[in-house]
Amino acid sequence: TIMPREYTQLAERPIRIEQAVKVGDAASFLAYHALYSDQNSRAFADRDSNSIRAVLDYHEAEDKAARFGKHTVTLALRHTEEWQKWTKNNGKAMEQSEFAEFIEENAPDIVEPSAAAMMEMATTLQATTDVQFKKAVNLQSGEVQLRYEENINGRFGKGEAVIPKSFKISIPVYDGQDPVQIEAMFRFRIRGEKLTLWYQLLHLDRWKREAFNAVVKEIAAGGVSVFNGSL
Repeated sequence: TIMPREYTQLAERPIRIEQAVKVGDAASFLAYHALYSDQNSRAFADRDSNSIRAVLDYHEAEDKAARFGKHTVTLALRHTEEWQKWTKNNGKAMEQSEFAEFIEENAPDIVEPSAAAMMEMATTLQATTDVQFKKAVNLQSGEVQLRYEENINGRFGKGEAVIPKSFKISIPVYDGQDPVQIEAMFRFRIRGEKLTLWYQLLHLDRWKREAFNAVVKEIAAGGVSVFNGSL
């Protein structure tokens, strides 16, 4: 017998739970799951959407009986602000001053070379925006020497700026996680005696995958049955 909607709304209590809850960390997910789950509850981990969704009233496995699947809890993982900043500018060619400002603003995330060394490099880039860059030379130290010429009060001079071939940042992938060290390669182009720079973060997909899998393992360790997939 199908009850009229008016009847179910006036009933003392609903005939079943229909609730879609969203949480922001694994601890909250596990706590809510523990309150309402039963032996048939199932969770689905979807890396493409950075989420893990548990259907608490999932179908009965033993009797193959269908259930409504209307009570869910979803862990919506959020990328950290640091991750968003570095990935947003990944591969973006910048003029010297723009690149220097980015390095200065995000120097606390840089662990190798030291933040102080990177700040010194940024200062050098700021001071050489009006020079004419001629060529780049690879040094035995692994650094790159950018050679330039400048005209000061009618007198020509030569100079050089040294940048590392790569650097490392230490940032968390998702909120609440420990930071991971990600290597970035310096890239540059000299065109028309003007210098543009950018960086290329290495193995981003791998770091994101490993960070997501770490959350899945944490959820599974809490006694939750997790499948890779989505609904």
